[in-house]
Amino acid sequence: ESPAPHAPSPTGDGLAMRSFWVRLALSAGIGLALYPVLLLWTDLIDLRLGRGYALLPGALSLLWLGWRGYVRWQKTERGLLPKDENIWSTLRARLSLPDITLVLLLALIVFSRFWVIRMLEGPMWGDGMQHTMITQLLLDHSGLFDSWQPYANIPTFTYHFGFHIASALFAWLTGLEVRFTTLWVGQILNILAVFVLYPLAVRIGCNRWAGVGAVLVAGLLSPMPMFYLNWGRYTQLAGQVILPVVVALTWHWLDRSRNLTPRQLALGALLWAGLGLTHYRVLLFGVLALVAYLMLHLKRWRLWLPNVAMLGAAGGLLFLPWFVHVFGGQILYMLQTQLRHSPDTLAAFTQSYNSIGRLDLYLPYPLWLALFLGAGITLWQRNRWGAVFALWMVFLFVLANPAWLHLPGTGAVNNFAVFIFAYAFAGIFIGSLLKVFTHELPALLSVILFLALALYGLSPRLAEIRPDQHAMLTRPDVRAGAWLQAHAQPGNQVYINAFPAFVTTFAGADGGWWLALSAHRQPLIRPLNASFETPLSEEERKQITRLYTALQVNQQIDSADTLNLLTQNHIRYVYIGQQAGGVNYSGPTLQPNLFENSSAYCLAYHQDRVWIFEVLP
Repeated sequence: ESPAPHAPSPTGDGLAMRSFWVRLALSAGIGLALYPVLLLWTDLIDLRLGRGYALLPGALSLLWLGWRGYVRWQKTERGLLPKDENIWSTLRARLSLPDITLVLLLALIVFSRFWVIRMLEGPMWGDGMQHTMITQLLLDHSGLFDSWQPYANIPTFTYHFGFHIASALFAWLTGLEVRFTTLWVGQILNILAVFVLYPLAVRIGCNRWAGVGAVLVAGLLSPMPMFYLNWGRYTQLAGQVILPVVVALTWHWLDRSRNLTPRQLALGALLWAGLGLTHYRVLLFGVLALVAYLMLHLKRWRLWLPNVAMLGAAGGLLFLPWFVHVFGGQILYMLQTQLRHSPDTLAAFTQSYNSIGRLDLYLPYPLWLALFLGAGITLWQRNRWGAVFALWMVFLFVLANPAWLHLPGTGAVNNFAVFIFAYAFAGIFIGSLLKVFTHELPALLSVILFLALALYGLSPRLAEIRPDQHAMLTRPDVRAGAWLQAHAQPGNQVYINAFPAFVTTFAGADGGWWLALSAHRQPLIRPLNASFETPLSEEERKQITRLYTALQVNQQIDSADTLNLLTQNHIRYVYIGQQAGGVNYSGPTLQPNLFENSSAYCLAYHQDRVWIFEVLP
């Protein structure tokens, strides 16, 4: 596209928004945003395509590309278009040293993401389990659903689902078990979350080396987003694949200072709606990016206001059915509760939960220093897009800390969610900084420098995985789940190692939390995001607390009160997983020797460190 006559004049090869690598990165976010919108609107007309969601869009796209190729070939044959050169000549002409370096860096990033998961049996921590469950429910229903049965007693579904449909698509295409598709898609998105920084970096840095530097920093020098693997924090990661794309394109279109074309309006609406359906908080990140742009272009408000209004209306219309649906859960109620609390009335837990913690957990201190140095140089150069990006960074910090401005809303978006996104700002600004330092170097020397830094960062990234601390599901747990599915009655519930979490709920602490999926037998402890749907009643919370106190804290496993509690909650089995209740928990756990020596229980299964005890009538 050519800019409007009064738009800023593009300078530098980094501004070529139609270059191959920029288009490839943008397509990653666009493709990810498409499917949740498609899933929502087909569900509205009760059309459940199942495997068709995976096959039809790709098949139609191939047909369209084939038709365009045929039309181009026809025009070439008639002399209306120049004939394409030999493909190898074209590649040699287009591939530059920055491009080759980018390919090598991406290869190292792909290796780092998949080498570390080769021994895992599924995604890690509680988030990994609940995202796998939602993916399985999408597969079971060939689309969206309401009830979480038979895996959990939850009657509504109002959670964002962009990541889960991507995982389901991969399952439909490959036929892999859902626990592996969730893990693999999480790692694919981990790669893409780094790659999609490239368009913004080349736009801000006005040079392809800035884009290469952004990929290097975020992909191999920063612990984030690599560390997301340990948490199974895949929904925010999916949103952060779409976010840089929607920001880059929206800023680009508004920079043109003209009315959006129908194609741009449709694409923009799709991206903003897809971002909202993928992650609610990341949608707020995107809105603040737009606000930052508008605040630095207030003098041109007559030019951008119609475009912003049309984008908001079109994107809001696509998102509206799900927004109405969300009222059926607790998410909006929880948000309203947080917005009503003034900074002076914050609970101690909220203040502790929103603490920033150690900065080097998000980025090493040298990268923090380089980030602010890069931002300072960008502002000193009067880089307009760099200034917008810096203001966006400030807005995100204020979003997580409204109490600093005596505003309500603390906890709605916490510092943790913002700071684990700091890799994006580090990549953009340090990429621009690297471009400055390599400007006077011969291109080949720049390649050597980038690859040396990449190899330096590769080893720490390979050591980033912490399965002993975060992996709940292990191979012995998978085998034990298969045994339990074959021998336990469907209505039997299972007590597992658990602990109080987030004041009002409980979390699992080993592979027992996976039994709903691995054994199709519901453990007493529900997925954490069940709180967004139907919170535990006071009576349910009291019952679980009493069981936790009796079985784990006081270890009164065969007292009359304990056995009555087990009977009242229809618990027939007690499960101790391979990790023995030690996944991110150091408190009291179930002790197998106590159950083994008790006449109230019978040892039903024992292999490796997995124990299953049956509660005798």
